[in-house]
Amino acid sequence: MKRLLLVLLSFTSIAFADDVLRTINVIGRGSMVIKPDTVVISTGVDSGDPVIGVALEENNKIMTGITQGLADLGIESDDIETNNYNVYLYRPYNDDDKNKEEYRVSNSITINIKKLELVDTVIDTIITLGANKINGIYFTFENSDIYENNLREKAIKDAREKAEFLASLEGMKVKRVISIAEEGIAIQNPITNYAYSMAESRPKGPISSGVEEIKRSFNVLYEIVPK
Repeated sequence: MKRLLLVLLSFTSIAFADDVLRTINVIGRGSMVIKPDTVVISTGVDSGDPVIGVALEENNKIMTGITQGLADLGIESDDIETNNYNVYLYRPYNDDDKNKEEYRVSNSITINIKKLELVDTVIDTIITLGANKINGIYFTFENSDIYENNLREKAIKDAREKAEFLASLEGMKVKRVISIAEEGIAIQNPITNYAYSMAESRPKGPISSGVEEIKRSFNVLYEIVPK
């Protein structure tokens, strides 16, 4: 009876071990190198005057001219967006400058340029028409979604290959996917942001977009079983 009990216990232990869920967790990555098709310029006009009406009128006049100048270049109104408009009273900290109080108006817009050959012309135009700040210039994609499925397919395929290889090293094989978690998208480009103040001279030469590398990754958990 004692011997039989030991045998039963041994088989129970083996059966329990076979029910253990064995898993392997890997990161799958997919990437593509793409040339951007859209340039985004953040620019604006800062103006000031002791009389608030004068400050507003001056700022609005300059910004209206810039908007018209962009329209003349073929930039559609939907591609010009106001992202900041601020009016405030500036008071100098120095008592000697109390008479220099003035109302300041700051108006910033974002311009989406879909014809890359117009970038330099647009910059020269807005500066000529009175823009006195350029907050940044960066390159992007008008329809980045068209690359998403391709990146996902590459990343999941990469995850599967990694899992199968690692499992095979231990005499195992991949049975099924337990979970998939998307870790987001990363865009890398050494020329993604470019800014200068009107106090600096306009940089010479064309602004080039170069290429951007888009990366997407997934965290995938697989069940593995003996071969």
